[in-house]
Amino acid sequence: MSAIELELTGDLEWREAELAAMKSLLVRTEKGTRGRKAMLRSCTAILYAHYEGFCKFCWDSYLDAVERDGAITSSQLKPELSLLSLRKLFKETRANLSDEALLSLAQGALPTKLAEPPRFDLRPETESNLWPNLLKNNLDSLGLQSDELSNFSTSLGSLVGKRNGIAHGESLTIKDLDEFVGYEKAALLVMHDIALNMIDAINSRSYAVV
Repeated sequence: MSAIELELTGDLEWREAELAAMKSLLVRTEKGTRGRKAMLRSCTAILYAHYEGFCKFCWDSYLDAVERDGAITSSQLKPELSLLSLRKLFKETRANLSDEALLSLAQGALPTKLAEPPRFDLRPETESNLWPNLLKNNLDSLGLQSDELSNFSTSLGSLVGKRNGIAHGESLTIKDLDEFVGYEKAALLVMHDIALNMIDAINSRSYAVV
């Protein structure tokens, strides 16, 4: 098993174990009670936390693995990753767009950066609200995609919205166990799919164009 497989499967296992423990408490709580309603809200909030946390862990681990390659330069990455490795440089350049600064970028900093091993100093963020479109954009910036994200985008969007309502102290309810299970299925399938795609990309070195 490769290093990234160990990292991602290990992180996913403890998250799934915690979710299973919470769900076990939920199903043992009497239906129609305040306790049941509270458990449904709690499980939904924790589910979102693991969905967001695992996705961030995945792309950080993926970028760490690309950095560890050691045999490629930024110019040899897929275009999306190459751009990501240049994000900090471009952000700094935008602070000074004089002709002289742009010439210096073209003649010095940019070719130097492209010839070096990649470093991803600025990485995708969750923005504390990992809506499906943001997750897609983040995966796009890595040159990756997820079919399950496309399949469960609506359910994931509902999960984010419910979590926001709970976090903001709103008196919304999760209707029943079936509603929660729908969110759980969507989140876990997307999490697994993203992890598998990243593991495959690292093991096959498909992040590189050489």
